[in-house]
Amino acid sequence: TINAFAEEIRMMRDLRHPNIVLFLGAVLQPGRLGIVSELMKRGNLEMLLHSDCKMGRPLRENGMLRRQMAADCARGMLYLHSLATPVVHHDLKPANLLVDANWTLKVSDFGMAELKNFTYGACTGAPGGTPEWMSPESLRGEEATEKSDVYSFGVILWELVTLNFPWAELLSPVQIVAQVAFLHRRLKVPEWVDKPMTDLLHDCWAR
Repeated sequence: TINAFAEEIRMMRDLRHPNIVLFLGAVLQPGRLGIVSELMKRGNLEMLLHSDCKMGRPLRENGMLRRQMAADCARGMLYLHSLATPVVHHDLKPANLLVDANWTLKVSDFGMAELKNFTYGACTGAPGGTPEWMSPESLRGEEATEKSDVYSFGVILWELVTLNFPWAELLSPVQIVAQVAFLHRRLKVPEWVDKPMTDLLHDCWAR
């Protein structure tokens, strides 16, 4: 645990981008490990999109603001993927996207970044990702690359467009694994979504 914590600190301290949560310091007291980052006053994107909290209402009611969130996420991920040693996030999902007082979205939680080859058996409680947002190759326990993050971004984009929770109709994570990883199923894009956005979503999920 301490080694994983130290690795996350080493990674975060060198990251500087408007759409990456800024690392400020760490608490290293015995029995108490913590990362100190800039204050993200509006919490995480999952709460803002899918809970009934009043703080998220302006986002749920404003399609342009949600598109800005998608662009912020894409810029942050492009920065990570463009570093001299590219950083693969491995756990890109709305709960790991934080929003500041000015509605700027920033990528956070690098505890799994650069870790590779986790099987699905490790996904329930141990590092490995969250099935709703994981790419097919990650769900199969194969090597994850920057393209795996692109798949996850596509799921987040679908959430921002539809305001729905991904794979809500499936009853368990095991069903998601079967449908996405082995039957090549993808989220359904509503007919009312415009063609450029629909094409972008399908490009993110391309095999």
